[in-house]
Amino acid sequence: ESILRDVLKVHPLAIEDCLSPREQPKVDDYGDYLYLVSHGVMSDQGEALYRSVELDAVVGARFIVTFHIAESRSVAETQASAARSGYPLRRGPAAVLHEILDRQIDHYWPVLEEVEGRLDAIEDALFARPRQALLEEILALKRATLSLRRSLIKQRDVVHRLARREFPLIPDADAWMFRDVEDHVVRGADLLENYRELLAGAVEVYLSVTSQRLNEVVKVLTILSTIILPMSLIASIYGMNFRHMPELEWRHGYHVALGLMALVAVVLLGIFWHRGWLGSGRKPPRPPRIEVGAAEARLGAEARQRLRAKRRS
Repeated sequence: ESILRDVLKVHPLAIEDCLSPREQPKVDDYGDYLYLVSHGVMSDQGEALYRSVELDAVVGARFIVTFHIAESRSVAETQASAARSGYPLRRGPAAVLHEILDRQIDHYWPVLEEVEGRLDAIEDALFARPRQALLEEILALKRATLSLRRSLIKQRDVVHRLARREFPLIPDADAWMFRDVEDHVVRGADLLENYRELLAGAVEVYLSVTSQRLNEVVKVLTILSTIILPMSLIASIYGMNFRHMPELEWRHGYHVALGLMALVAVVLLGIFWHRGWLGSGRKPPRPPRIEVGAAEARLGAEARQRLRAKRRS
């Protein structure tokens, strides 16, 4: 703070912004120097997916000062490069700023690869055994993707202002280099938008698959209930125990009742099989009936093709 205030004569507002955490990337022109806020990312293997690292920089004609509370790999790598070969320090502060921002954007790509890896795992799990935890993972990844894309979009505005030669402190040769950084930011934002659409499609596929599985369970339970209902009717009739029931004193009445129940079950199973409700048998032309297993397989194939087509595009 004393270096910025007493040595470099930086405006108090810029010093206050530098020492306070800010969520919005920005660049301000103070005439003799530029004040810039940007955000890098650190890959996180947990549910958060990434951690944001704020970087503040004050860039003058003959100096550049960077400030960051957390470790900044971009600054450390740029320092190592300058100590090793003198580049980009020999080209001036604007070139150093470009090198830092370029490395900062490059560190977004491992996070994007992590998003794609999680998308592949989610896609495989959707058609294997979808669970409630999978839906929660999809929604958490979608929130993280939206937050990351929002950060890149705001970063793009800052880099765009540096690239269009808006500030006299940025030489024309360095302004052209910032355009390359802007291209990387735009490409990353486009990829994240594609991932967001894939996640939205994954939610739809999850709901479709779970609904189809629920329909299958309901159909099985309905078939079982339909078979058991006439058996219960027969058992309840013979369980009334009236004195003058014709079959009550019959020697073979018990076996006849069991046989009648078995006959009803066989007849109903045959009807269900003939209509194709049990996964086989003849299907009548009207109305068309689709097997549950075939419908789910077709739904899975079509959804998988949709997801892969979006990814290729």
